[in-house]
Amino acid sequence: MAGNASIPRRLSSDAGFRKLTAILARKGVHSRAEIGRRVCSAFGFLDHRGELQVTSCLSALRRMEGRGRIELPPPDGGGGHGRVARTGVAIPEPTGLPSRAGAIGDLELVVVGDDARRLVFNELMASEHPRAARLHVGRQLRYLVGSAHGWLGGLLFVPATRSLAARDEWIGWDSHARERHLERVISLARFLVRPSVSVPNLASMLLGMARRRVSGDFEAVYGVAPVLVETFIAPEHDGTCFAAAGWRRVGETCGRRVRDGRVEPAKAVWLVPLAADWCDRLDGTARALGAGDGLDTASWAMNEFGSVKLGDARLTRRLVDSARIQARSLSKTFFAAAAGDEAAVKGYYRMIEHPDYDAVSATAMLSGHRARSIRRMQAGRLALLVQDGTDLDFATHRGCDGLGRISRNKGGAGTRGLHLHSTLAVGGDGVPLGVVGMEFDALPFGKVKRAANVLDRRTGRWLRGLRDSAAIAGELDGVRVVAVMDREADAFDLFAEYRALGRRSLALLVRARHDRSLGRGQPKLFETMASAPEIGRASIEIGRLSERNSTGGQSAFGGRVARKAVLALRMMTVELPPPVREKARFGPDPVTMGAIHAGEVDPPDGTRPVCWRLLTTLDVGSAGKAREILRLHALRWRVEDWHRILKSGCKVETTAHQNRQRLERAVVINAVIAWRIAALTQLARTEPQQPVDNAFSKIEIGLLSDFAATRRMVPPTDLGAAFRLVATMGGYLDRKNDGPPGAEVIWNGQSALAFAAWMVGHSADAGEDSVLLKSLG
Repeated sequence: MAGNASIPRRLSSDAGFRKLTAILARKGVHSRAEIGRRVCSAFGFLDHRGELQVTSCLSALRRMEGRGRIELPPPDGGGGHGRVARTGVAIPEPTGLPSRAGAIGDLELVVVGDDARRLVFNELMASEHPRAARLHVGRQLRYLVGSAHGWLGGLLFVPATRSLAARDEWIGWDSHARERHLERVISLARFLVRPSVSVPNLASMLLGMARRRVSGDFEAVYGVAPVLVETFIAPEHDGTCFAAAGWRRVGETCGRRVRDGRVEPAKAVWLVPLAADWCDRLDGTARALGAGDGLDTASWAMNEFGSVKLGDARLTRRLVDSARIQARSLSKTFFAAAAGDEAAVKGYYRMIEHPDYDAVSATAMLSGHRARSIRRMQAGRLALLVQDGTDLDFATHRGCDGLGRISRNKGGAGTRGLHLHSTLAVGGDGVPLGVVGMEFDALPFGKVKRAANVLDRRTGRWLRGLRDSAAIAGELDGVRVVAVMDREADAFDLFAEYRALGRRSLALLVRARHDRSLGRGQPKLFETMASAPEIGRASIEIGRLSERNSTGGQSAFGGRVARKAVLALRMMTVELPPPVREKARFGPDPVTMGAIHAGEVDPPDGTRPVCWRLLTTLDVGSAGKAREILRLHALRWRVEDWHRILKSGCKVETTAHQNRQRLERAVVINAVIAWRIAALTQLARTEPQQPVDNAFSKIEIGLLSDFAATRRMVPPTDLGAAFRLVATMGGYLDRKNDGPPGAEVIWNGQSALAFAAWMVGHSADAGEDSVLLKSLG
């Protein structure tokens, strides 16, 4: 058996070419078809059914002829060659169509298997498709869209493009892997919903129907089951229906020159998998991963933790099961979440209390999620790596070993706990892509001397995070990565470290904290930034903050109301000299940074004006670029949202374990759970049209539909509608002036829904013994 992609290689090899020329030199061969059959027999070009691959062989021979390597007989004569057979009569328009796709009677995809239907298909494409009909070579599978109202359209699947950079990079193919497995990829060459058919959501519904059955139908005809479909979308179309059906945009073609001399513009490349293990079956690495891929209730835990190596496969299974169980009851202990499942509780504690702290470390447990987070970063053109820290207060854990001081209380003794320093990946649209780094530390109690090595100081957290960010940026192709940090990171050590790394694939964006001296006789940094000429203005939304009493680590805060602030923009380039006492360590050369000063214009009475001072290696050459940098820094709040879910939603500070390593393991599990909630909350805002089953199980969708009926709300037709229902379950009132639902109502509603779905699922598993099902009749 020969794959389609291996045929040209074998024919072009030295031995293969000699064999081919001998076949072409034989007398009595008068047609191309006969040459194709003889070449296939001689080389053993057979498909999965053991039949000769004549069409694919002739395609390769024609390409060799076009390059002048061989000469073939003239194409066979006869009427109709090169033309698409048509009925010549317009196909009747459908009648009586309803206004909803779900109400269309007898909607089905009909495989085109006879001449009569093939003529109907060709006529529809030739007369109603924007690109008309054309002859295709190789394996083909056609569907007509049938209904009680008439023919509504059609779909045509053909062999995949032999070489496609965007697709191959997304899969992670090299040339050898592509050659072996290209036949398992097919292309959607034509998709038609007739112009007279105007039914909302019908296109995405048809794409979903085709996605579910094309692999089986293709295998029944050709003996090979495809696992991935590609298609190309012209610039004038945005691909909304494809996105709603679960397809992913992975890049663009390069454009090409067509026969009449015109240059065809670049098209968007969209892909959709047909099997859960498609990547393994294609021998790909699938580096790119959509932000919402694999987050559904049934598979998210396996996707994020299933590849973790803990030295024992049983520990990995326990990790996956524990994450899934904990996620259905966010704020509860694992005992309560397990709901009396003794085996699950024992498995969880065997993992958490495992004595090998090196093999079963927090870093190892996070590794699978980190790898998928980097793949999600690869899917976009811009990604942020946001560093931030938060204190985990374990003051009540008197019997827990390994804790340290995280702040000084009024008595000066300090609070017991751990400091968590994390790096959260965030997409350019603000969707959290994953937690790529977590580091735990705490100061010892009592007096602490200043460490001689900067990596042992608080600044060391940011330096290690920067180095890790640079390593991640180096793994990504074509993605602009920006390391974003708050004021605590403002240290010359960080800027010098960035300069030493020399990574142009990584940019730096830090909020300034220190009013540095810029040189003898010169104004200081903040005055210099404020004196630059105004180049434009920007509007930002200021969120509400609650009042805060003073503590040992923080001063009192009077609160803040939400408002829209108008900021005057000033920018310049500054040279930051090294600290006078540290010139021996850093050398005399200053660090050059772009500086942006954004000060609020006419703030409300009694409020502190907003003032952002940003230092960056990004280009600050225009007002538009300055506004974009402000937008990127505003996305830093995604890490604050994630911290809030972790601490208030997952309640990790109430976790009770006997030592620090066990606490770290529990926090890592909850950190990924909190990320999933944060990601789905943002996806529901930025991509509300995504299919609802991207995040919810069938049982959850059913429960949401029932809940919607009791509240006279829209049923969960897409992700946005589903999460509005989840938020309502969590206390969201959806009043006229209310903003979009936030994380708190989402996690409350998600917990209620997940536990209810688990209960219903267990009742279904109980079958005839289910008391619940008996009571419901």
